[in-house]
Amino acid sequence: MPRPEGSGARTAPNVFRKMLTSGDFAAGMFSFIPSEAIVDIVGYAGFNFLIFDTEHASYDVAMIERLVRAAEANGLASVVRMSNPDPYLIARVLDTGADGLMFARVGTKQQAEDIVGHCRLEPVGDRGACPGSRSGHYFLMPFDEYTRRTNDAAIVVMIESKEGLENAEDILSVDGIDGAAVGPVDMAYSLGASSREAPEVAEAIAHVTTLARARGKGLMASAKTLDELSTYLGRPDGPRVFWYATEAYQIGNCFRQLVEKSHELAKQHLGR
Repeated sequence: MPRPEGSGARTAPNVFRKMLTSGDFAAGMFSFIPSEAIVDIVGYAGFNFLIFDTEHASYDVAMIERLVRAAEANGLASVVRMSNPDPYLIARVLDTGADGLMFARVGTKQQAEDIVGHCRLEPVGDRGACPGSRSGHYFLMPFDEYTRRTNDAAIVVMIESKEGLENAEDILSVDGIDGAAVGPVDMAYSLGASSREAPEVAEAIAHVTTLARARGKGLMASAKTLDELSTYLGRPDGPRVFWYATEAYQIGNCFRQLVEKSHELAKQHLGR
């Protein structure tokens, strides 16, 4: 009797693209800690996706493949944030079987077009094929299915600079871009704003939101706190797909609160 395809394998439609376009709430997190155990915990906690970062975290491609495999096993969509549109690194990351790529600091329409081309096989794009990779089930996947899945990776662009903001309408006009997000911290620095909560950053997010909705693109946003999440959810046209600060921050913040509360109790009971 033929063995059914593994439950963790990517199927149509792309699970991450479906999150971007469905209008349903979905929550994920940036991952900076290279550990399958962290992926397990995030999956057991009930999150929808994880973003593995190559811009600031210390991952190599071998670790990304391990984490993508762990995400599939836990029913999580896997997204990899790319620091730049290097076509060779894009190909290697997509070969791991990741569901989507998020590109940092996209500033022009040409960059967006190059990104789409690097993510798609010829003749649609210019990416080299490798059915022998994990994404092709090591040559065990039918050729036409490999082609379909390879060209189905979801693409999100991050608009994080004054240049990107000025060119946002052109960037979001590019076919093949599935979603957009504003990087609030980098945007604050680029605009000379005082913080990620500054009015200029809020205006930038609102502008990109309007353009993305007009183009039928999905929207993502960073929610540092539950209050910030509530504000977004209260907007009829706001994003519904959110990432929280890194798991390292979440763990550290919980540890800090535990230590602080412990000292408060010690002072209450021991008088010092």
